[in-house]
Amino acid sequence: MHAHHFEADDWWFLTYRGWSHVENGTVRLGRDMAQRAFDLRPANANGAHALSHAMFEDGAGAEAERLISRWLPTYDRSGVLHGHLAWHQALSALERGDPAGALAVYQTHVQPSVSQGAPINILTDTVSLLWRLHIYGHKVPASLWQTARSYAETKFAKPGFAFIDAHIGLLAAATGDKLAASERVGALTKLIEDGAMAAGPVVPAICRAALAFADGNYADCVRVLEPMAGEVARIGGSGAQRELVEDTLLVALMRSGEATKAIALLDERLHRRPSLRDTLWKSEIAAWRR
Repeated sequence: MHAHHFEADDWWFLTYRGWSHVENGTVRLGRDMAQRAFDLRPANANGAHALSHAMFEDGAGAEAERLISRWLPTYDRSGVLHGHLAWHQALSALERGDPAGALAVYQTHVQPSVSQGAPINILTDTVSLLWRLHIYGHKVPASLWQTARSYAETKFAKPGFAFIDAHIGLLAAATGDKLAASERVGALTKLIEDGAMAAGPVVPAICRAALAFADGNYADCVRVLEPMAGEVARIGGSGAQRELVEDTLLVALMRSGEATKAIALLDERLHRRPSLRDTLWKSEIAAWRR
């Protein structure tokens, strides 16, 4: 199917065409399409979701947060995207430097005990938000990590799903379960050797890098993750979801004293979109170098 097969104001097609443009880097065009689709069908959860992604990639996190805070109360909690849309809201709160607000959204809408979304979203939203809080230097209650771990054990015990496996690696590292992390890496490596892991070595690399980060071995984290930075798209997920891996690399660069590389990565990100967090990090690195 192509665009000419659809009416100009087909809200469904505009939603997904807009999101596709956003993910492909033509963010302004994609955001305009996503906004048009949302205006045509404001009750559509997928439309609100696509527009939230577009706003995030356009550096308009505060707008995304306002959109979701207004829209989410109109959407039943049993809706499959309820928890995931709240995750977007929490992500925007983190962007503007409000970890307490992000954690409040997490506890109310995102964590496994309250979300009724798909297991893939519950696990990845849970782990990715807690990991972001952790690497940004914010306190994460141990009980939240343990709840996430218990959920993962009941839903995704076996390896082979690249996007999930990467998050399981982060979870194992964050909870200090080196045995689980090592076993997951070993199982993933065996799948790769058997030709059964299409995403390839980037998946176990993320797991190893997370373990090094959690141990405070930031230079080792960089050593493992930096060569794989261009392969992260292979795990799947959206740009907003995969940015977690780049954030880990960036913080590891800063903490290992790699100021030049960190500045280069921040400049690349800021060229792509404005970011309060990245601007602050760049200022902090500049202050260290004086």
